[in-house]
Amino acid sequence: MKALVADAPPRLRRSFSRRLGYLDGSKEAQSIVRAWLAPGGMLADTPNLGEDERAMLANVAPVMSDETLAAIEHALKEADEPTLAKTTHVARLLRSLAYEPEQFERAVAILIKIALAAKDDDENGAAGIVPSLFYIVLSGTHAPIAMRLKVLEGFLKSDEPELQAVGFKSLDAVLKTDHFSSAHGFEFGARSDLAPGA
Repeated sequence: MKALVADAPPRLRRSFSRRLGYLDGSKEAQSIVRAWLAPGGMLADTPNLGEDERAMLANVAPVMSDETLAAIEHALKEADEPTLAKTTHVARLLRSLAYEPEQFERAVAILIKIALAAKDDDENGAAGIVPSLFYIVLSGTHAPIAMRLKVLEGFLKSDEPELQAVGFKSLDAVLKTDHFSSAHGFEFGARSDLAPGA
């Protein structure tokens, strides 16, 4: 293991993590990923990951999606605005983690924190990703519409203008009825149960 990770060149480590990402049913792979995500682990400090570690985090997330989300939550729990603003690199990963209904609200909550801190309106940034989760097709999530509407209602009732703005964009997405397309990918390891969503 040391030869494949600690003492390995970056390219080999990334390659190893990519292969791990296709082994979501393997207890051995889960054990490795759990150690990497644990406090003090190689991938635990989300805001301060280097480029290679960021790629590795995205690669192994399908092995333990709930634990990956928990690790990101833990890393950002007490994060200030500058820290959140430099964590935009997890926005696309959070979109994938929002696929499962039980992870939807948690993933969106982190996306919102990052979006409000980063103050960017890029379609591929956190603020642009959130509305994409509210389309009736190509949403990338299996969260039921009732759950998504509850989250949307919270945006619209917020006292924060920036959050309201995300809410109005998400409302536009919910009401869209044709000409659907997505700028976001739907790949997530080898999990064949993942589809673009309803």
